[in-house]
Amino acid sequence: MAIALGSFFDDMYSKAVELMSANAGALVTDGQDLAGVLLLITLAWIVVVWALSSNGVTAMMDAIGVITRYSIVSLLLAGWVGTVGGFFQSNANDLAQRLTGVRSVSETVNLMMAGAGRLLVGERIATECQDTSSAGVLPGQVAEAQVGQSCLNKAGTHATTASWYDILVDLPMVFVTWLLRLVALLMMGLFLAAYLSVIFMAEILFGLGLTLGAVLVPWLIWKRTEWLFDGWLKFMVASSLTKVVAAFMVMATASLVMGVKTFSEAVPTTTGADLIAVDEITAFLLCVICAMGTYLMWQVPGIASSLMNGGSISVSQFGAGTHSRRLNQMAAKQK
Repeated sequence: MAIALGSFFDDMYSKAVELMSANAGALVTDGQDLAGVLLLITLAWIVVVWALSSNGVTAMMDAIGVITRYSIVSLLLAGWVGTVGGFFQSNANDLAQRLTGVRSVSETVNLMMAGAGRLLVGERIATECQDTSSAGVLPGQVAEAQVGQSCLNKAGTHATTASWYDILVDLPMVFVTWLLRLVALLMMGLFLAAYLSVIFMAEILFGLGLTLGAVLVPWLIWKRTEWLFDGWLKFMVASSLTKVVAAFMVMATASLVMGVKTFSEAVPTTTGADLIAVDEITAFLLCVICAMGTYLMWQVPGIASSLMNGGSISVSQFGAGTHSRRLNQMAAKQK
């Protein structure tokens, strides 16, 4: 099911990229015409200033600068989709692949699904049992766990499973553990939804910037309007960084989930109650990790913008929900 789900989203993403690429060169001709018009206007303005000031050297240097800018713009527009679009797209995808180790949306979705599966499945497997009774199995002999035997799991710890008696005695802890696991699984689902929303939004914005950029880049020719080119460039960099930051969040969250599960399964446990306690703490940690990952994934566009502009992420609204306001009101009344 995870493979089919990943392939479904991968097909959707490929269709979106194909659609954006088909429309990316629609305004290239208009951009070339605009570049020619701006070149003539700028050269005419230089001639007027030269006639009024009689400063031929300055006019010549300004004309060379304008012609150089026009040449750069013409080269960009000549290879707009392949050169400009390919530069941003390929570099963003390459950086995302290096961070996550996957090459497509389907593999990323499968990675998150594998992390979600580790929320509910453990790997404590009895592999070696030693007889502690007066009869039976020699020490170190592999056998099934029976009465009078002590079994070791892969991590070399005892109590690979909890008995029914342990479950009944610690039933509230078992319920809390499974509740936390379900909450963590829900958070992982929201994390997946946030990731897909972010990358699809980034691809749409990237396509929009690539399409309209053909009529924004020519404004680089005139110094008074080059801020339009600067704004377009920042927009394209932010769109590309969004995909890179989203890939980093996937790698970080999946690694933390796998790491916590692996570490918890190596914690020594000698009784069923110890095992239940370890599972409860692990479920709580996984719930916190998935909640933080989901929150940060929704903040990916802001993080990408902050990376580009040199700002920081504001957490002033974190924890300012309804329950927090009620607690603050109760505390104020008690004072």
